[in-house]
Amino acid sequence: MLRQGYFISFPLAFHGLCVQHLSQNLHDKYKNDTVATLFYNASRTYRESTFVEAWRHLLAFPNGSGKYLNDVGIARWSRVHCPGRRYNMMTTNIAESMNSILKEPRDLPIASFLENVRALLQRWFWERREEGIKVTSTLTKWAELVIQKKQEGALTMKVNPIDCYQFHVKDLDKEEVVNLQTKECTCKEFQAEQLPCSHAIAAAWDHNINVYSLCANYYTNECLLAAYAEAVYPVGNQSDWKTSEDYVHMTVLPPKVVKRVGRPKKKRIPSVGEASKLHKCGRCKQIGHNRLTCTNPISYTDKSSIQD
Repeated sequence: MLRQGYFISFPLAFHGLCVQHLSQNLHDKYKNDTVATLFYNASRTYRESTFVEAWRHLLAFPNGSGKYLNDVGIARWSRVHCPGRRYNMMTTNIAESMNSILKEPRDLPIASFLENVRALLQRWFWERREEGIKVTSTLTKWAELVIQKKQEGALTMKVNPIDCYQFHVKDLDKEEVVNLQTKECTCKEFQAEQLPCSHAIAAAWDHNINVYSLCANYYTNECLLAAYAEAVYPVGNQSDWKTSEDYVHMTVLPPKVVKRVGRPKKKRIPSVGEASKLHKCGRCKQIGHNRLTCTNPISYTDKSSIQD
């Protein structure tokens, strides 16, 4: 039902899948750690050859895991085959975080709920503006850490120029071709993330090119400040609202629904594999705690059996 409504409302939008939930479904359905590892490699890789190798092994499994992944749509979970750019957004963690934050406000009347969300955005915009103002680097804090990690990998690479813009970069047993003009690398990471990969950084160093000039503008602190530049204002007192001359007051009635029996559920339904495991105490054999935190008294018979 949700999927049908999605395609009706957003017919041209790309519908990707959360690889974390899909991995949990695989583990629950096939109970095979190798399948989960192969899926992880296939879903997150930037390189076509790595995907092909992992996919070949998945299809070779007789349990049908390859067919299952093919049926849900390879382009929906594979970064290599995504028609757009997924960057590093491979899970729905951001949606899960919002669900957790809005768990309590959801019980409020609709007007109060919207006011709660507005106040939340007002605080977030303020905090992010203040944090961005304190940043002195070209990129955001997150992007700077990513670049630093990639720079560490570029230290051991050997660069051989092909022409003014293209470079042959060797890294241990692998070699890539980097084009600094088109901002592309044969490893595909450069063009997928819009941040220079380690190969591109090594080539930039060799040619005295500023690494920051190879980063997409989205990652700059200037762009982050622009995103949060506008303030979120309160709606003010209703008596002070300005309305148009043709405004007609209308009372909006709630929809006619049949109230279900019992208290409405507030907690999200755990995905497959998320259910917490119950621990059994090795001292009293009861469930819910372990030997270190056990405070239950033990009978003489139990002590004798433990000593034996």
